[in-house]
Amino acid sequence: MRGTVSNRRLKQAGVSLIEAVVALGVMAFGILGIAGIQATLRTNSDIAKQRSEAVRIGQELMEDLRGFEVLAVDADKAAFAAIVSQTLADRSGSNATYSRGLAVSDSAAGRMKFVVATVGWTDRLGEAQQVVLRSTISGVTAEIAGSLGTAAPGGVQRLPANRHRGVPRGAVDQSDGTSRFTVPGGSGSYWIFNNNTGVITSICSASDTCVDANALLLSGFVRFSTGLSQPTPADAENPSSAIVTGTGVWVDQTAPYSDPVICATDASIAGALAYYCAVPVTEDTPNWSGRSRIYGLDLASSSSDDDDDEFRVCRYTRDLAHTVVGEGSPVMTNTDHPRDYVAVDAALLNQNFLVIRAGDDDDAFSCPDDDTSTPFIFGRTYRHQPG
Repeated sequence: MRGTVSNRRLKQAGVSLIEAVVALGVMAFGILGIAGIQATLRTNSDIAKQRSEAVRIGQELMEDLRGFEVLAVDADKAAFAAIVSQTLADRSGSNATYSRGLAVSDSAAGRMKFVVATVGWTDRLGEAQQVVLRSTISGVTAEIAGSLGTAAPGGVQRLPANRHRGVPRGAVDQSDGTSRFTVPGGSGSYWIFNNNTGVITSICSASDTCVDANALLLSGFVRFSTGLSQPTPADAENPSSAIVTGTGVWVDQTAPYSDPVICATDASIAGALAYYCAVPVTEDTPNWSGRSRIYGLDLASSSSDDDDDEFRVCRYTRDLAHTVVGEGSPVMTNTDHPRDYVAVDAALLNQNFLVIRAGDDDDAFSCPDDDTSTPFIFGRTYRHQPG
């Protein structure tokens, strides 16, 4: 009995050893497979990185070709005519060296070139790789291309309603070439605008008694930032104080008349006082000159006045370096909201003001400059009253 049991145990031990050897073999094959996958992934990742860099180099090459300055060959400038088939110097990358080549053909239809840029390299396995980019480059002078970003002289002349920009949006088209604008203030009076020229041709009372007129619109908004601390550029771009009661706008006209023009105001917009001025001109002198002013405020007596019960007026304007129409570089125009308007011959819109405190009784406040952190909003202001 004892010999039988011992033999049986020896047989069982031999079977376990075979199983271990088989398992070890299976594991070895699995490890080899994982190692192969790792090597493949590394190779593919490397090629993907090289391909991405090659695409970037090709795009950069195309953009360099598009940056020509002149059409004809010039030794000192990049020229459209110099875009020809060629082999360029190799370009070193992060983990490869890239060859670059251009194949260029001219269009028979006009001044245009078809460009094929080839960027090649050798991967870590010694195999040749390449990317090919194709594009078309037009022979358009740099001056013409740059003019696409230049605003048209005088800005937009017509609104979607097919009217001159000088006609207020709230004016009602009368289907006879004119529009009727009800003057804010509740009196019921209204102005008649010529849709084509934007000129105010009639001034009428609530009882429809009209007198002929020849006047140009001056309009904009007065905003308020009247806290007891120095206003910041952000405050100028988004003023949040309430309208100071009694604020109004008038035009100190110097030509062709010398009578002051009192402007209509609309306080229905929260925090903003809209104003509308009908500034008269004549047929012989179809333009006006003068200065717009704010009234109804207890204004500071000087730029150094720091009384917190008084106010100062800033105007939103393009350039602080000059304030006179016709001066500066670029030349200041009436639409830039200068201190004094000169020979205004068209409607002026968005001539805006900012009212701030004179100071905090210790320091005088100054008109805030533009907030450079918001490049798409221009909030530069400059002192207007006192000047």
